[in-house]
Amino acid sequence: MSNTPVSNTPEPGSVESLGMPGVALVGGVSHSDRLIDSDAIRRRRTAAVALAEGLRDLIEDTVCTEVPAEAIDEAARMVAEVRASLAGTRRSRAEMPLVDDPENGLRLYNPAYGQGNPIAPPLVFTTTETGVRATCTVGLAYEGPPMFCHGGVSAMLLDQVLGQTVAAANHAGVTVDLTVKYRRPVPLQVPLVLTGRVLGEDPNSGSRRFFAEATLATESDPEVHLVVATGSFAMLRPDQLARMFEGIVRPSRVRPDLARD
Repeated sequence: MSNTPVSNTPEPGSVESLGMPGVALVGGVSHSDRLIDSDAIRRRRTAAVALAEGLRDLIEDTVCTEVPAEAIDEAARMVAEVRASLAGTRRSRAEMPLVDDPENGLRLYNPAYGQGNPIAPPLVFTTTETGVRATCTVGLAYEGPPMFCHGGVSAMLLDQVLGQTVAAANHAGVTVDLTVKYRRPVPLQVPLVLTGRVLGEDPNSGSRRFFAEATLATESDPEVHLVVATGSFAMLRPDQLARMFEGIVRPSRVRPDLARD
């Protein structure tokens, strides 16, 4: 018997390293296991995350820079060249990204937690005994009032936390109602922590609607809630899901070559 220790570190580009394993999200479209776990897909995810990280920094540089106009002109020219390198093959609105595995909580281009989306902070989730916890740092690209986060961005992040909370409790659903209370401004460039918990079930919904609460605070002062949100989430029936996501094209039908060994 081998005495080599088994590593629990997720493989780069795997669902475990990028998504929320075991958390099924509404609208999941099944992929073949061979496609999800193929070396080509893991490599593609790793490349997409690296690209997004660079672009995320570039976005922040763009809104922070005070260099001369000539330098900005040159940067714009180089960005145009980079865009040309990505323009060869594009997916349509109805095509699922090759890198996604929504049934296991992986939407790589989600604008709140997708590590492959340069406009995502991104939120990094962990599950807790009472719900979920997420961390992120919001940069100047999300500035509303000077020095503080735009209120709409706070609402988006909290809505994602609420949705992830009900999904982690096996009640994944769509947002029906969202109430956001702004108590104090949210500082930029400061580590934030968001927590979510399920409040209960709507007794009149036939076990189809659940309520949740999420809070946003700084990591240095987590007990002072800057923004608090409550929401209700409706679990859709299979026929409702089918109608809502009718016409989605699965990646294996778009690029069958990536599903091969």
